[in-house]
Amino acid sequence: MNRIFSLAALSAEISLGDIVVETGFAPGAECSVKAVVTGEGDMTQETVLTPVIARRVAGGLSVIAALESQSISLDKGETAVVEFSGTLPDDLSGSDFRFAIFDESNTPVNGRSLTVAIGPAAPYEISSFATADGIVEPDNTHIELTVKTSSKCDKQFTAFVGDPLDPTATIAFPQTTIAAGSTETLVFEGSIEGLAPGESYQAKAFTVDKSFIVGVPGASVLNFTFRKADGAGDALTTIGAESAGEVRYYDILGRRLTEPTGGAIVIRIDAEGVKKIVTPKFQAMKHILIADAGSTKIEWALISENGSSRHIGVTPGINPVMATDAALVRAIEGVVDLLNGVRPDKVYYYGAGCLPHIVPHMAAAITEALGVGDVSVESDLLGAARALLGRERGVACILGTGSNSGLYDGEKIIENVPSLGFIIGDEGSGAALGKHLLGDIFKGVFPPVLREAFFKETCLTLPEVIDRTYRAPEPNKFLASLVPFISRHIERPHVRHMVTIEFCNFMARNVAQYSGYDSMPVAFCGSIAANFRTQLQFAAASVGCTLGKVMASPIKGLIEYHSAELNGCRL
Repeated sequence: MNRIFSLAALSAEISLGDIVVETGFAPGAECSVKAVVTGEGDMTQETVLTPVIARRVAGGLSVIAALESQSISLDKGETAVVEFSGTLPDDLSGSDFRFAIFDESNTPVNGRSLTVAIGPAAPYEISSFATADGIVEPDNTHIELTVKTSSKCDKQFTAFVGDPLDPTATIAFPQTTIAAGSTETLVFEGSIEGLAPGESYQAKAFTVDKSFIVGVPGASVLNFTFRKADGAGDALTTIGAESAGEVRYYDILGRRLTEPTGGAIVIRIDAEGVKKIVTPKFQAMKHILIADAGSTKIEWALISENGSSRHIGVTPGINPVMATDAALVRAIEGVVDLLNGVRPDKVYYYGAGCLPHIVPHMAAAITEALGVGDVSVESDLLGAARALLGRERGVACILGTGSNSGLYDGEKIIENVPSLGFIIGDEGSGAALGKHLLGDIFKGVFPPVLREAFFKETCLTLPEVIDRTYRAPEPNKFLASLVPFISRHIERPHVRHMVTIEFCNFMARNVAQYSGYDSMPVAFCGSIAANFRTQLQFAAASVGCTLGKVMASPIKGLIEYHSAELNGCRL
């Protein structure tokens, strides 16, 4: 097979949800894959879906092997589970293959292609999956999963109660790295939502890897009974007197709820008596994923329909202007483990370098990495404005590795003085401060005591500085990496003066260019602004404006901004 599948467009008729691989990918072995697909348009005829194993080449993916195609016809909004199977070639092995599903026009479904490894049996297996006496307690649940390895294993192990594509409950074991040739017992302790007291269940262990759910060899099945808590039985057995058609909600302890919550037991009364339905409400819950992305790091937050919101972690940053499409995908895939099985319904990505011609590439990378079709890619400047100013007019500024500013009308950026990057712009940024510092050090502007401290603390030489600035990749990050030295010595007059000059340059060349800047809030976000607020205050006064809100990261403000959207069900 030498067909080339393009990744330039997305299927207009089908979108792809979760993928389950029961047996993994092994050479010469039968492979079974289940995928959730949803109709996105009004189909006039059946669409043929083909799952493929491929390698990335210029222009898309080159097919190495394919599973059996399946025909499907769906109405708009209709969802179905499609099962694919086939035997992989005997000579297929490696770790850099891509798995994707394409329609009959060679167009990727959701644009997703996920990295897979193909080789012999997994280098790990489950030797024991157990709980005390086959009983799972409503509270203080203790379940043990023992994993034996032949090589290093850093997979996330998760057990799904019921069908992994529509689980009754999920048991996530703590993620850890298991050394080669060792055995380690992973322990789940806590409570499991979504189970009915007194009922029997089966849980099966999988690894969750970059949106794939992959079966694990060995003793991967746990059969158990969910024990009734004291007093729970009465609450569930007395509802038979309720009126037919009435719906009530109970928690896992049998206590009446006024409204459904995550893991609630839904009790529906029908003409024939009581019908009990266990509904994992959290599976249907809406989630918004937010990214505040810079060249150095990406901060991620998750907002849920139940009102909860949290900062879920940080992954390495990326500059999309300088990165390939493949590098963009890899950068986004870093958040998969942080999501811990949660599938976002919408992604808001606010990123440095997200220029108009970059936005389609960034959006496609997010869709491919996370399988989310509803993606909004905006500049980090708009993210800062929404976080700092909400829906109020003002000037929003960023002082981080780079710098930027914009006039915000409460909805969008209506005017922007171009930042121009760290070579000819980015005044006041970490990169500009690092550049200024090196110039003053090596040109002898700083006094000997400061120069001596610099060489002792950084161990940098002039040849190293020249190489890392002019020859090595990402010189802006190198220059910004010198800011901790500046912070440690900010009380020294020469250092304080240097920082103040850079901030005054930023104010004069950026903020003061906006008409009416001195009569509206001028707010800042970024580590540089937060760390050197005193010098920033002085610089603001130098151009006659009042310093407004200052925050190290916009992520908290973005959570607040988008929470209102989710709570209003305006996804």
